[in-house]
Amino acid sequence: MRRGVTPTVSYVMLLAIVVIVSVSSYVWGQWEINRMEELPIARNAEAQMLSIDNAVQSVAHGDVNFTTVMDLYYPKGIIQVEENNDWVKYTSQINANVYEGEASGVPCACSPSCTLVEDSVTSIKMSLIPYTRVYRGSTGDSSSQYVEVVACYDDIDLVVDPTCVGKSGPRAQLTLRKLGYDSATHKPQVMVRVC
Repeated sequence: MRRGVTPTVSYVMLLAIVVIVSVSSYVWGQWEINRMEELPIARNAEAQMLSIDNAVQSVAHGDVNFTTVMDLYYPKGIIQVEENNDWVKYTSQINANVYEGEASGVPCACSPSCTLVEDSVTSIKMSLIPYTRVYRGSTGDSSSQYVEVVACYDDIDLVVDPTCVGKSGPRAQLTLRKLGYDSATHKPQVMVRVC
């Protein structure tokens, strides 16, 4: 009797190795493709928030009842208005490493001289995009991050339209209308509607 492996057993072992390598390559490839597809989502949100920032400032410095409507597209996440902070905020769970490292320093109130703000609800520190009023930040590990992008104002009073305070993606319509000026602070009041 000869010692060794029969051809049938060796064929089954070779087939098992090929199947294991193929399946693991497929699973890893799908994970990598999904990660690469989600990387641009945060950059798209930043571009949308920069457009929103420009529109809010234009409406705030326009005539009373001046109205602007924008169509927004963001594949995932939610855009909402926080009236108590005077923020328009985008939040999403992105399955990729969008922002390297966390913003460091002491957060301050939203103002032109402030380079770091913190969301009191999520405790995410967001750093200023230079020459704008838009802040961005994230929390999480390298494979999945909770991302926030915020346009905030200290000299404009954002008033929320109670019928539409926010909407999840992929599409929304943003309506901005100047209501006038706040009698106590003399800030321009802009009604924001996200539907």
